[in-house]
Amino acid sequence: MRSKFRPVCTPRIPFLAALLLFACDKDKPPKSEAGDAGTLTHDTGPAPDTDPDCDTGHLDDDGECVPAACGTGTWGNLELDESTVYVDIAAAEGGDGSEAAPFTSIQAGLDAAGDADGGMVAVAAGNYAETLELGRSHDGVHLAGRCRELVAIDASEGGGSTPGIYVAVNASEVEISGVTVSGSQSAGVAVGSGAAKIRDTAVVESEYYGIVAFQTGIHPTALTMEGCEIRGNTTVGVLVYGSGTSVTLQETAIEDTRSDRSGETGQGLEVWGGASLVAEACEVRGNTTLGVVVADSGTSVTLRETFIVDTQPDENGNSGCGIQVSLGASLDAEACEIRGNASAGLLAGDSGTVVTLRETAIEGTQPDGKGEAGYGIQVSEGASLDAEACVVGGNSSAGVSAPHSGTTVTLRETAIADTQPDENGERGYGIEVWDGASLDAEACEVRENTGAGVIAYDSGTLVTIRETSIEGTQPGESGEDGLGIVVWDGASLVAEACEVRGNTTLGAAAADSGTSLTLRETSIEDTQPRNDGEGGFGIQVTDGASLDAEACEVSGNSNVGVAAANSGTSVSLRGSGIKDTQPDQNGESGYGMQIQDGASLDAEACELIGNTSAGVGAVHSGTSVSLRETTIEDTQPDENGELGYGIQVSEGASLDAEACTIRENTSEGVIAGPSGTSVTLRDTTID
Repeated sequence: MRSKFRPVCTPRIPFLAALLLFACDKDKPPKSEAGDAGTLTHDTGPAPDTDPDCDTGHLDDDGECVPAACGTGTWGNLELDESTVYVDIAAAEGGDGSEAAPFTSIQAGLDAAGDADGGMVAVAAGNYAETLELGRSHDGVHLAGRCRELVAIDASEGGGSTPGIYVAVNASEVEISGVTVSGSQSAGVAVGSGAAKIRDTAVVESEYYGIVAFQTGIHPTALTMEGCEIRGNTTVGVLVYGSGTSVTLQETAIEDTRSDRSGETGQGLEVWGGASLVAEACEVRGNTTLGVVVADSGTSVTLRETFIVDTQPDENGNSGCGIQVSLGASLDAEACEIRGNASAGLLAGDSGTVVTLRETAIEGTQPDGKGEAGYGIQVSEGASLDAEACVVGGNSSAGVSAPHSGTTVTLRETAIADTQPDENGERGYGIEVWDGASLDAEACEVRENTGAGVIAYDSGTLVTIRETSIEGTQPGESGEDGLGIVVWDGASLVAEACEVRGNTTLGAAAADSGTSLTLRETSIEDTQPRNDGEGGFGIQVTDGASLDAEACEVSGNSNVGVAAANSGTSVSLRGSGIKDTQPDQNGESGYGMQIQDGASLDAEACELIGNTSAGVGAVHSGTSVSLRETTIEDTQPDENGELGYGIQVSEGASLDAEACTIRENTSEGVIAGPSGTSVTLRDTTID
């Protein structure tokens, strides 16, 4: 239960030194101003089929079916002008880059466009076996393939430190579109200290990173990617690092990143070292170990309408987490889906780490490869989370788990539902707060979880819930628990204007010295016995814990409405109603309140109406009950036709009642005995 957060070690970059030494065209002077780059346009609407044998979304290009986005003819939909440099692998060798005599090498086209102060390099369909370099002499150059389905850059012969495409130091403004980069033994595309825009491009099956963006020296890096596919690469799909690095991703998929040779890593998206990233309408799917990693102070990631789904554990069964945020980084996610991951949907750890979620769903998290965890959200080690209008559903072990002193969680208008037990059949909590963490929940729903709806434990732990419903908690596989609220081992919980309804065994429970449970304007209703017939109590306070309840309603529970036991246990009720408690499965019990074994109760201006067996029961030496301005009425006999007392005091317990009304009960208004039991009545009516 108390496994501590351990951030996954972030792999540093083995070929970073090679990249830093690798500068393109370093002997050429920088450009003073950018050239006029061409643009790439695709017909995004459905294209009519000119050949009935072509599938929908394809068209006939001189007898060959091609994707509609590729257009027809050698240059497809590319917008060409007089400055365009042409490249065609099928052309004759020795071309000059004109449309009539294209280059056969993309690098030759890039260099020619750079010499002409920028412009478009139009690339015809074909497989180009080369690696590309864009440096400061390529400012304003636009590498534009006909379409990524037909233009392939095969970087497999580039060597272990050579990216498929390298945008190098001081490349001020370059653009890449309409190509597929594959097979690099290094990164598919590396951008270091320059500005690059990549559109409609695929980077696949690189041996070491799909995309890497980083800062070298004092020069910042800005990368924008739109409509791209980063698939089947190794170690990390998209890696972003360095305080001067900023990346924007739009409508981009990062998928199926593979583990390295050790069987570890395989992250989809990794951002650290003070870099920033914004992703909108993206998919991070089917990666390994971690879907999204955000680390280090100053690092920030913003996600909008983005999916992080189906992250898998590594070969050793470790992790599979959807998002991990640590070491003081920040994450802001809105309208996202984090679904079907393993170990944790969202994991946030370390002091200074801040996570904000809006209208985001975290669902279906499974245990890792070792059968452990499966949290929807875990916030630990002093991190903070603020979630509003979110759904945390169908996860395993705990929907929201918050351990450790300094950790803070705020939930508003958020649903935590259907949490399942772990692979041992245990846990399945809706909200778990422990080891000194604090959580504040307002206008939330905690429903149909397992074991406990809200559980708080350990000294220093504080939970505050307002206008929140906790209902339908089910027992675990052992048939036990199913509690609505449980507080123990010195923790504190305050519930205001809440509904605790239809849970199992106990609606609310507090145990252990130093533990406090405070209820304000809160209803605890219809608690059900577990399968063996035990429990069904509305509230139970034991072992030295304290309860303070004001303006509450405890009704329709089973066996006991409010139960308190053990020396040092104290209960204070004001302006509250305990009503319609039902007998247990044997037709017995059904007390409104039962105080025993040395516990104490103080009730003022309360109503105990329509309970069974006894409205108030006090038993055992050392047990004390004080009632003021309290009404006890209409107590019914059990199903055997016995009891039905208003007040029952026995075995050395004591009761003091002032200005109370005891009326219309069955059998006895007040019954006390044997010797040592004491009852004091002042200004009290027994009718």
